[in-house]
Amino acid sequence: YSSAAEGRITKEPIRAGQAVRNEHLLGIGEALPDLADRLPEGHRAVTIVVQGSETGGKRLAEGDFVDLAMTVEGTHPDLGEIMTRTLMHNVLVVDAAAGQPLVRESRRSAPPTNLDSVITVAVLPSEANKLIVAQRTGTLHATLVSNKDVAALPAPVDDAVSRRELLGLKEIVILRKFAVEKWTGWKMEVIE
Repeated sequence: YSSAAEGRITKEPIRAGQAVRNEHLLGIGEALPDLADRLPEGHRAVTIVVQGSETGGKRLAEGDFVDLAMTVEGTHPDLGEIMTRTLMHNVLVVDAAAGQPLVRESRRSAPPTNLDSVITVAVLPSEANKLIVAQRTGTLHATLVSNKDVAALPAPVDDAVSRRELLGLKEIVILRKFAVEKWTGWKMEVIE
């Protein structure tokens, strides 16, 4: 234990078991740079409410990478009543607010639970609106990415899973009847 590290803030995430060196720490009284300075170049910060912010007893923190998925419930035939789809892979968490009270804006979203957290992630400008719409459409989930997988770029995969597929239920076929008017001269015939 060294008193040289006491009360100082780290410049970067320090993993369990890693030696804490003076170059990893800010000077005494020195504060973290603003969020805009911590964002990777070309990225935007988007704050979202997610489930799954605690994994293996560890709460998501700045510097973690996560995959973001969205769960939607509804009666649309393509959903199968409930569906989850991964929206983004290897997203950098730039801020994680622990213990903040949560208020959901969308009536369609599930009410907040004690498993929900507010996190701020760094995304490309083209992904920012996607996350904003997803937040209002369903429930977002964050899954922690292994440090060994962060550098790997995942191939785009359609990993959507519906409740029906998960339970192995057969597809529901909805038959609809349509009425068509067929005119021949002045004569009309209704065909179903």
